Amino acid sequence: MMMEELNRLIKVRNNNPAELFAELEKIASSRLPIKLFSVMEIDFQKDEARRIYTNSPEVYPVSGTKPIPENDWADTVIKRKKIFVANDYLTLKQTFPDHEVIKSLGCEAIINVPITIEEDILGTLNILGPEGAYPPDIIPFAEDLKILGALCFLFNESIKNG
Repeated sequence: MMMEELNRLIKVRNNNPAELFAELEKIASSRLPIKLFSVMEIDFQKDEARRIYTNSPEVYPVSGTKPIPENDWADTVIKRKKIFVANDYLTLKQTFPDHEVIKSLGCEAIINVPITIEEDILGTLNILGPEGAYPPDIIPFAEDLKILGALCFLFNESIKNG
């Protein structure tokens, strides 16, 4: 199944990374319920994450930033480069300072997919949906999104660097 998704991304022929990330969102939504989808780039020099794609720009605009927190989420996603899943609002509330905004969008579950090249973390895919949306059996699909996400990040870097 992964080859089909890679082919879909490769067929996006333009110099607009947003269209590539939008296609990645469509691929993710084929198996995951999604109300909010965003992509964050990690800037370790500034100790923050910067949004480079969102399907909800009126609430979470592109180029918006968030400080990298010091909590279990950062330990899981940033340090250990593992997928983080929260399937209930209480966990969201304990993890994310913007939990009220998240809930106002109808989201009570999140799956964060770290995107890495070798040992370097480039950023995260942030997929939010209704409570209980991301059961353990969806993790293998989320792991596949790492490869597709890496392709999108590399393309984005290529466009930024000319």
